Amino acid sequence: TYAHAELGKDLFVFERAFPTRGGYHSHINCIPVDKGLGANIRNTMFTMAKANSHRGVRNENENAAIELRELQNPEIRVTSLLKNAEDDGLSGYFYCEIPFGDDGNEFKRFLYTAVDDGSTRRKYVPLQFGREILASVLGDQNLSHWKACVVSKEKEDEYAESFRDRFNKYE
Repeated sequence: TYAHAELGKDLFVFERAFPTRGGYHSHINCIPVDKGLGANIRNTMFTMAKANSHRGVRNENENAAIELRELQNPEIRVTSLLKNAEDDGLSGYFYCEIPFGDDGNEFKRFLYTAVDDGSTRRKYVPLQFGREILASVLGDQNLSHWKACVVSKEKEDEYAESFRDRFNKYE
């Protein structure tokens, strides 16, 4: 992959989506991370998901309708899992691919879903969940919200040009 070959990094990919009136609004992020962080990313994600599982729950006796699970079968497409999502009350999801292995091509896939069970407080997957995971793993809480990562238009153009130049040979 580009991240592995050009940057000497692994690639952490995540998608955060939530329902809107016309379907889902999603954000897909592909973040180069230092090699070997996969286990730390996974462990941090599970810890944070467990902590988030009680957000929006009316009382401790109710079961939180938030689930984080590994997708073991590589043939299963996420879209097939989400096909009947609106009928099942899905109120958002977080999907990720966490790098494992030495060649940059091995990863584990996870799906974190929130189901609206009709209770007074809606269950949800936190909007900045992927960024919060990375901020924790990298030890920089400023990374947890996109607004803290905004750069000038000139710097953004510089990054884009550098990316195009380096990525061009992979097209």
